[in-house]
Amino acid sequence: MARPKLSRPDQPLPLRLLLGLYEFFASLKLAVVLILSLAAVLCLATFIESNLGAAGARYYVYQSDSFLVLLGLLATNVFCAASIRFPWKRYQTGFVITHIGLLVLLGGSAYSFRHSLNSQLLVYKGTSSDVAVDLDADGDLIFDGLPGRTTPLRYRHHPGPFNWQDLEPPRWQRQLATWLGRDDMAKPWVHPPEPIYETAQSNLRVEIVDFYAKSEVKYLPFVGLRFKQPAMDMQMPIDIEYREFSDRLQFGEAKFGGIGSVLLGRTARADELAGFIDCKPDRTVEGDGAVVIALDGEVEHLAVSQLRQSQAAHEPVPLGKRYTLELIQYAPVANIDKLFAKDELSNLNTFDNKQKNPAVELKITEVAVAGGSVPPRSYRLFCLAEFPFHQLNREIPPGLTAAFYHPAAPGRVDILEGPGQKLAYRVWQQKLGRVVASGALHENEPVSTWSMGGGKAVWEMTLTDYRPRLREDEPYRVFSEKYDKDDRGASRRVKIRVSWDDPAHPGRRAADEFWLRQNSPPPWQRPGADQVQHTRLPEGMLTTQYQIKVTDIGFTMRLDDFDLRVDPGTPTAGNYTSFVTISDVRNNPRVRDLEARLKSAASHDEHQQLSRELAALTKTLVDQLQAQADKAKNRSKSDATESEQGTVSQHVITMNEPLDYPDTKGRILRFFQENYGPPAGDGTPLYSIFRVNYDPGRWIKYLGSLLVTAGIFTMFYMRAYFFKPVQRATPRRDDEAGAACEASALPREQQRV
Repeated sequence: MARPKLSRPDQPLPLRLLLGLYEFFASLKLAVVLILSLAAVLCLATFIESNLGAAGARYYVYQSDSFLVLLGLLATNVFCAASIRFPWKRYQTGFVITHIGLLVLLGGSAYSFRHSLNSQLLVYKGTSSDVAVDLDADGDLIFDGLPGRTTPLRYRHHPGPFNWQDLEPPRWQRQLATWLGRDDMAKPWVHPPEPIYETAQSNLRVEIVDFYAKSEVKYLPFVGLRFKQPAMDMQMPIDIEYREFSDRLQFGEAKFGGIGSVLLGRTARADELAGFIDCKPDRTVEGDGAVVIALDGEVEHLAVSQLRQSQAAHEPVPLGKRYTLELIQYAPVANIDKLFAKDELSNLNTFDNKQKNPAVELKITEVAVAGGSVPPRSYRLFCLAEFPFHQLNREIPPGLTAAFYHPAAPGRVDILEGPGQKLAYRVWQQKLGRVVASGALHENEPVSTWSMGGGKAVWEMTLTDYRPRLREDEPYRVFSEKYDKDDRGASRRVKIRVSWDDPAHPGRRAADEFWLRQNSPPPWQRPGADQVQHTRLPEGMLTTQYQIKVTDIGFTMRLDDFDLRVDPGTPTAGNYTSFVTISDVRNNPRVRDLEARLKSAASHDEHQQLSRELAALTKTLVDQLQAQADKAKNRSKSDATESEQGTVSQHVITMNEPLDYPDTKGRILRFFQENYGPPAGDGTPLYSIFRVNYDPGRWIKYLGSLLVTAGIFTMFYMRAYFFKPVQRATPRRDDEAGAACEASALPREQQRV
């Protein structure tokens, strides 16, 4: 379809350039380039989504600035291509309608992108909820107590779906930036911090220094093990974290099937780490067990029966030339709680003969030196057969390591971390009554542990991951995990740095760096589980939170009952239905008055006080409304009852019948029955999940699609691009025809004349 030529050489240069630009945006060549580019980008987005998931496609394509520019150019081309042909002819009707439809479709999509809602509402049976969360959206950082602000600062963070440390530019790009003086290839790459807030008061600065899209918290030290048995072609991963369970019992533990457990302990003594490897019995442990002492490279195996005899004879057992050993007490069923609470070893009163938690109390005394003025020193030791790592022995003779083995103790692999991030292991096998293996433990070097008949029936243990504790004041650390396209961002974490001028040390900066995980409202997480960081500033206390995107739906929804129907002969759910009660107190005069006062609050304290009053009043009114609904016992599709407290109605939401209900902003939210919780012991689902959707541009997009369809139909109906209007032949007059014939008969030279 030809278009008019607007720019001419006789026009002024600015006008000619403007009209030339207008013609360029209206050209068919640009349309072809843009359409092909859009198709290529969408193909790329499909490939990215198959490998990186929807979050990766949104980050690289759909929410990128370049994609928005491409759509903007396409909209400009569509508009210019239609407007440049104005005034339009009759046969251009379909062309104009199609282009208007494309513009309406693009506009509706842009409007939906900016104002749509796609969240989830979780409601447990018998409970209520009034907030929906968007697990895919970016979260908010909330700072309360910033100097110079009377209200909290809510900062929307757009970090993307990847760990910042994984966004390192290619080497050539860093090299180019180094040449331009913007980077330094000699230093490790660090993602530039993202500034949030800065004020001249105390020179305060708040910034984001790191982000983990997927993270995990590990208590340190942490060891990851892989057990493998070639005979049965079996593998079993084991992860152990060292945790301070109490002041006395400090170790990490992981169960290993029905064979035993794996324990992880720590020591600050290098001699204890060496003695740990050597401290093993030299023969089968029987009877009441045996105490093994490693001292100065020598190992003593002392049966409890032998120690009892020396105890009865009041004759201590010599340990080398420096110490003697005495048995104070043997407890086959030790009272562990009393032992840790009062440092007293005693037996539990049991009605069976099963031995559990056997323990011994020992006394080690220095050998008196003849003529010495200092009395010999004594040490009190507690040895537990099932808990070799504990803090009961506050003082141990240097170079000495003690362990107690008992036939009743289940199989166990003991791993000890010593100075210098060194690990050692020791394997106790109950059926053999011996330590079957011990030594140093290194990463990716398999060692033999429990034996199930010898040969290939031996479990091989390999250290696959080791994360030491580098500082005593850092019991745990946040680690990043690899990107997972199916991850919903439940473990997002940001690292915040708050820095200010230290008034106690002029010229120095004080700082507080901390990790924050993303908090979710109840019932997505239990009440009181929010992570809040408190930073003491010279001007007061600053509290920081990282919240998931939350939408207040404006009313309370309670799940009264749930109906689950499965397909005949299969456990697959065929249909599930939720019976809900909606309590709406927005029109209550007291609620409206508090909301108005809340909007006009003059100070932060007044705002907090009114917020608490509004929450308490809303809860009271909702409880009253739900009590009225319980008395009615009515499950009709929609039966609303109004009272002084508000409006209460009962609804049914099923898979193919969503519920439409307005929120506080007047938007009509649509609730779809999306999923349900795992059944309880009686088969009753525990909770229901509703998809909360609002798309204000839906009808605009429908209208655009309808216009495009109508325009294409009109173009084909009018045959605008297939046939041109038929030009009828104009009959010539006889004199004109005769003159033409005579002219054709003349010579060519005379015809020219």
